[in-house]
Amino acid sequence: MIYLDIDDLGWEPYMAMWIKGKKGEEFRSFLQELVDKYVPKVLKVKKTQCKELVKSSDSASIICLTRLYDALCSKLTKNEEQTPEDFNLYVEKWFVFCLIWSIGATVEDSSRKDIDYILRDIESMFPHSNTVFEHYIQTEKKDWSSWEEKLQANWKPTGKEFHEINVPTVDTVRNRFIVQALLDHGSQVLLVGHSGVGKTVLVDGILMTLDQNAASFTINFAAGTESNTV
Repeated sequence: MIYLDIDDLGWEPYMAMWIKGKKGEEFRSFLQELVDKYVPKVLKVKKTQCKELVKSSDSASIICLTRLYDALCSKLTKNEEQTPEDFNLYVEKWFVFCLIWSIGATVEDSSRKDIDYILRDIESMFPHSNTVFEHYIQTEKKDWSSWEEKLQANWKPTGKEFHEINVPTVDTVRNRFIVQALLDHGSQVLLVGHSGVGKTVLVDGILMTLDQNAASFTINFAAGTESNTV
């Protein structure tokens, strides 16, 4: 058995094996075109211009991209009304969405504009308002829509004490969407962020929706928590 350093091996072999596992020669070729079109440029911008709260490697980012794509896009099929070109464009939108929330998910808010600029420089499919992080793929119209559309305009808290109220925001909606998709696909999720951004509330909300066959255990950490005390 030969062991190779991941920095020497790079992310390309993992991506090649992932694409090889997809059905259809034409579809595999199209996926490779999308990878060549977007991934190297976005990774370069992320490495040279963006700041991350927790540093992520190129290989880890690519693994996250493939897992999120499998979680969200494994059941994409062309309907009778779609031309091959329309279907490929729809797949490309989903691929870019997954790229945004894998490779681009770890960057600080201040660096999201750098990811936005490079993606718009590569392709002009995005809405002009806000950054690419503010939009998702609306499945009915098969195009980009604002995350704000998922917020209930007439939302009101019911049956809760004041300290129990959690007001839905764009951040909570999109973070829950991504996390839930990965969990439903059987992927592990690590949430990273500054204090007070809603990580615990998000996790608690998802844990409350688990079925009876699942169990959860909560460990509270503080700034002074050390590994020996866990």
